[in-house]
Amino acid sequence: MDQQEFGQYIYNLRKKKKMSIRMLEDLSGVSNSYISQIENGIRRPSPDVLKKLYAPLDISYVELMVGAGHWSEDELLEAFNENEVFKEQVDLEEFLNKNNITFKGVIITDHDKKLIKFYLETLCSDRTKED
Repeated sequence: MDQQEFGQYIYNLRKKKKMSIRMLEDLSGVSNSYISQIENGIRRPSPDVLKKLYAPLDISYVELMVGAGHWSEDELLEAFNENEVFKEQVDLEEFLNKNNITFKGVIITDHDKKLIKFYLETLCSDRTKED
């Protein structure tokens, strides 16, 4: 999408969340004038600015990077296919034990992690490792 379309996209995401530009400024730390310039197609946001916007807009960082033209979908797919990290199996229990896990910008507490582990144990209790 071009700069104008991306600006409209950001505007629509913000409106969908029922946020004013000032609210998005408060949540993201990006100035309201910069946000306005993005939405009006005057300015293309840097990757650093997109990192500040993705959580308040409830959208993935990757989607914003593609939309803003920093990554093409083909480049992203190629990187994903070539990266062995994405092909590895991930142990969720090990992953949950790591610090600073968030979901849609909200920090997952130790209590949250215990609840998630309990749910996963219940879900997988009747399965074997081969399934």
